[in-house]
Amino acid sequence: MQHVHTGLDVSLPLQIWISPSISFGSGFLNGNGTVQPTHLGSHTEENISIGKFFGEKWSLAATALNLSNSRYLEDKSNTFGGTHFNYPRQLSVQLKYRFHY
Repeated sequence: MQHVHTGLDVSLPLQIWISPSISFGSGFLNGNGTVQPTHLGSHTEENISIGKFFGEKWSLAATALNLSNSRYLEDKSNTFGGTHFNYPRQLSVQLKYRFHY
């Protein structure tokens, strides 16, 4: 399997930042690969984070993982307990205060 991941961190005016990323995988090995190995389907996943700083101590950020909500099979062997799919779309918000250190 080949896996490629790339991303950016961009600082915008008004203390705003954005961080998009994309990952591509050519497909995990299907089975143990001993006799004519095959691979599971390829997959692409897009993620993005957007945030803003408020002064020196406060920041607010929102993150979306797997924007397209694509589903793909990661593994169907008995290793580590059975069949595994990737996570569905996940959204999170973070409010952060930086204490004196």
